[in-house]
Amino acid sequence: MHAEQLNSARLARWSQNGEARLTLEAAAEWLAGVGFCPYIPAGPAGPAGGPPAPSFLEAVVGRPAQAPSAGERSRAIELLARLIENSSVVPLKLGPSLGEQPDFVSSPDVLRYIYALRGDRNFKTGPLTVGNEKVTPLSLHCWQAIEQQGPMDVAALQPILGRDMTEAAISRALQELWTGLYIFPILSATGKPAQWELLFRRFPKQVAAGACT
Repeated sequence: MHAEQLNSARLARWSQNGEARLTLEAAAEWLAGVGFCPYIPAGPAGPAGGPPAPSFLEAVVGRPAQAPSAGERSRAIELLARLIENSSVVPLKLGPSLGEQPDFVSSPDVLRYIYALRGDRNFKTGPLTVGNEKVTPLSLHCWQAIEQQGPMDVAALQPILGRDMTEAAISRALQELWTGLYIFPILSATGKPAQWELLFRRFPKQVAAGACT
């Protein structure tokens, strides 16, 4: 297989050949086949960048899109929110970036392997504030509030944690929990703030399997 054939096969596999994944079924099927990928393009391939890789956004728009338009970003986040609602995708924050947008997405089937590498084996008891994998006390309080009361956004958490607690501080605590695979955001297709939910409550079989691996 020469370079042109390889590139053509890659674009077809990654759904960057003009066949956009615009429906829930099509996007879920594509992600199930890929398993795990960046949410947005990771950067240009080649000596100055990383290896070529698929991305969720490019599959949604159906073409390579290193600089996606605002409309393309909106289309991708709306479809991602609907997939999260259906438990067809797991939004992941594995790097230092802030915000509700994931840096990676995973199929539910692949989550167990990711959790085996990064997750807390004692997931049902919540994070600890001591030890090598400790979190801040504020992060623990956020986890406890969500565990007791169900999915919550930052505004709902604020009166529980204390009126003097800033939204910025709560957001940082949620990011810490998300990076540690304790929680994930249920995004809104209409632009409302995300509701944060416990990862093991939405994906119990996958988290349990990963914790036992």
